[in-house]
Amino acid sequence: MRVGGRRIGRLPFRRGGVGLTLSLVALLGLSTVPVVAAGTPPIHEVFQDERSYIDDGTCSFDIAVHLTATIDDLLFFDAADSLVRVRETVRHVSIEFSANGKTLSATGTGGIDLHFAADGSVTASTFGIDILLVIPGQGTIFLDAGRAIFLFDPHIHVLFEAGPASYDVAAFCAALA
Repeated sequence: MRVGGRRIGRLPFRRGGVGLTLSLVALLGLSTVPVVAAGTPPIHEVFQDERSYIDDGTCSFDIAVHLTATIDDLLFFDAADSLVRVRETVRHVSIEFSANGKTLSATGTGGIDLHFAADGSVTASTFGIDILLVIPGQGTIFLDAGRAIFLFDPHIHVLFEAGPASYDVAAFCAALA
């Protein structure tokens, strides 16, 4: 898939966490949330997240991906106690990519701010360093940092992007080959 001229693949945190945004919207079933109004005070949650999966689409071979992070959520509600906004800050992200007996490590710190409109659309703003992967002797292979704003209605629209986004997938695959 291409978003804003960039290839959005299976790697985590591509251009402001588009995959994360879609997953959150689908997971939480947040397509018909009312407009923000004064209601229940925000709920603050901090937790650890850890997950693993197989990336079978970035290189010509499978890559085991393991992520760990500290998640800091603020959940906002309207007067009817319906969820209308989620501000998720992801801190201390560690991502390991393993294949063919080799492992590359990346880091990240950033987040996403989701606003749910009465018409069912969702505006997602991303911020921070989504991913930084440096290979010793080669330099920065992946860097996606800055800010982006997307609208899901239900199609994805890129409203704004700022900051560098660079993915040297060939160098990444060669380092794991």
